[in-house]
Amino acid sequence: MKLQMICCLLIAMPVQANEWGRLFFTQQERQEGVSAPAAADHTLVSARRFDGELQTPRGKVRWVNGEKAQPPAGKKPGDIWQE
Repeated sequence: MKLQMICCLLIAMPVQANEWGRLFFTQQERQEGVSAPAAADHTLVSARRFDGELQTPRGKVRWVNGEKAQPPAGKKPGDIWQE
């Protein structure tokens, strides 16, 4: 059984791709830098998202839009609202 597995692995080893390919950006895009697309609607800019909370011995820590902040009362993690 072990010998068969080793033989299969040895046969499969030479079968490899020549290139990994492009994962996210081309070389030109990396050199120029990638800019974030502008928000098409002004309401998207003021949107807030309750990312989550963590219970620690000192109390709860909450995050809104990736920063420590207190969300409005009644909001649950994952909720999105406008300000």
